[in-house]
Amino acid sequence: MASKKIEIIAIFCILIFYTKASFGADFSNWSFRCPVNLSETIVHFVLPTPNNEIINKNYTFINVTLNKEGSSATLQWNGTNESMSGSGINWFRSKTSLADGNYTFKVYANDTFGRTGLSHERYVVIDAPPAPITNLNETMTTGSKINWTWTNPINSDYNHAEVYLDNVFKENVSAPVNWYQATRLTKNTTYELEVRPVDNAGNTGEWTNDTAKTKGGRPA
Repeated sequence: MASKKIEIIAIFCILIFYTKASFGADFSNWSFRCPVNLSETIVHFVLPTPNNEIINKNYTFINVTLNKEGSSATLQWNGTNESMSGSGINWFRSKTSLADGNYTFKVYANDTFGRTGLSHERYVVIDAPPAPITNLNETMTTGSKINWTWTNPINSDYNHAEVYLDNVFKENVSAPVNWYQATRLTKNTTYELEVRPVDNAGNTGEWTNDTAKTKGGRPA
């Protein structure tokens, strides 16, 4: 009688029995065929993940790919573990509202059989621009002068405000000073003051504008 090959699918492997005629015959000749990927789980960082660099924003994204299907991934951010979103070979997590400073991170990933892989460690330095200047208003006007005041950003590394009048640079007003006086103006004329914050690293924030009009009388 011709020999028969019977495959029984188990959890991890396919066990192949070679018999001569039936299940009651000789089982001495058998082997395992294991299609399961028993290789190491490898974690790769992919863009836009920062790579040991300074970024001028207060958020970032950590993205990884695996060399095979994964069941979970964990981001270790400055020593704190955080679950990542994703499935299969692609996993990610966003970090927002970050304070200026140096952060280290790495990623652990588990494959579908519980084996854990670990990425190498990276760092990112957050050096975001300062918050905008607020409460910009004129506090005194004459026929030839306008005085403006404002509230400086609360950023610890705030350095100075760039001051422009009608799109012409006038001066840098260093912290903690928070006012500027324009002089030698034309009476009965509207002027626009533009200011933006600058931090110690030279990062610039958003513009804040205000318009004011000189009085129509004789210059003071």
